Amino acid sequence: MHWAAAESQRADVDYRPVQMDLSQPGAAEEIIQWLDREDIELDVLVNNVGFGMMGEHVEQDSQKLERMLTLNNILLSKLCMLVGATMKARGEGKIMNIGSLAGFCPMPFFAAYSASKAFVINLSASLQEELKPTACRSPASAPALPKRRFWIPPKANTNPPVASEILSPHKSPPRKTWLKRVTPP
Repeated sequence: MHWAAAESQRADVDYRPVQMDLSQPGAAEEIIQWLDREDIELDVLVNNVGFGMMGEHVEQDSQKLERMLTLNNILLSKLCMLVGATMKARGEGKIMNIGSLAGFCPMPFFAAYSASKAFVINLSASLQEELKPTACRSPASAPALPKRRFWIPPKANTNPPVASEILSPHKSPPRKTWLKRVTPP
């Protein structure tokens, strides 16, 4: 049984599934319209949609890259804006944006993904400050690596290191210059 279906069996959970392509332009507005039609007032918004791409950035499929950035950043940002405005007017609510440990450092072979998650972390921190005068909150969560394979190599003959190899404290980085400590002048 799907976890959401299992949760919907609880008396205190109102679960209403809806199917839509969130990578399409206007998806955030479509979600808000659906919430309005269903007369749903959100107490908590969890932004946990998106995916990652593996491989050298200059060799990525541009349409897939655009879809990833739309889901990971544009949709998330618009939902924060639209739902956040309603929560701010009400004076309460929580927005939980799901980032990644990848958002805290540059990651070769995951360049756009790690940058997209840095956006999530920074947007969440900024919203948290902006909403401070109200009872609204916007923390970010940065989960560790998933147990299942999240990134799929773009080509069968490409074998870039997996994230666990890049992040392992017991191994040196795959390239000596991929991460340098920068000290301000």
